[in-house]
Amino acid sequence: MCMGVPMRVIETDGVTAVCERHGERQRVSVLLLEKVTSGDEVLVFLGNAVRVLEPDEARQIENALEGLAAALNGEEFEHLFADIGVQEPPRDAFADPRGAAAPEHADERILRRTH
Repeated sequence: MCMGVPMRVIETDGVTAVCERHGERQRVSVLLLEKVTSGDEVLVFLGNAVRVLEPDEARQIENALEGLAAALNGEEFEHLFADIGVQEPPRDAFADPRGAAAPEHADERILRRTH
């Protein structure tokens, strides 16, 4: 799976840019961008800067990537998603369109259909 990652532009010549993330530098193409300057945060995907990010958006993406890594390592990750406001879906989100009563949990609905 390929994912875009936020990187900070260190320097650019208008065709490529040296970008940095977590102390590692990479030269990427900036040909897809209208304008990019040193200090900009960009979303890099497969060696191409695909768009300029607002600082808050870059932070949110970075938090999501760190949260994913923490979850995969069995570490605490909830604090990295605090800005999302996770909540339980409304009970009727799993309602049966035929009018049957909604199950206690979505997993029960799936199990009923497979057995």
